[in-house]
Amino acid sequence: MPFIGNSVPSPGKWLYCNGSTFDANIYKDLFVILGNSNITPDLRGVFLRGYADDSQIDKGRQLNNL
Repeated sequence: MPFIGNSVPSPGKWLYCNGSTFDANIYKDLFVILGNSNITPDLRGVFLRGYADDSQIDKGRQLNNL
């Protein structure tokens, strides 16, 4: 499962990335990572792909370049 942060969350600490709000007092680190927002990213229907800027695969590609 993809996650945001430096370490995998503990079991039961996962949130769906469906654009829903969360309690910023409970998920303080996530709140900061998301730019002081308490809304999860909406990744429904999105295919996540790792960025390989140091390989020939993504040579010349920029982030957020659809």
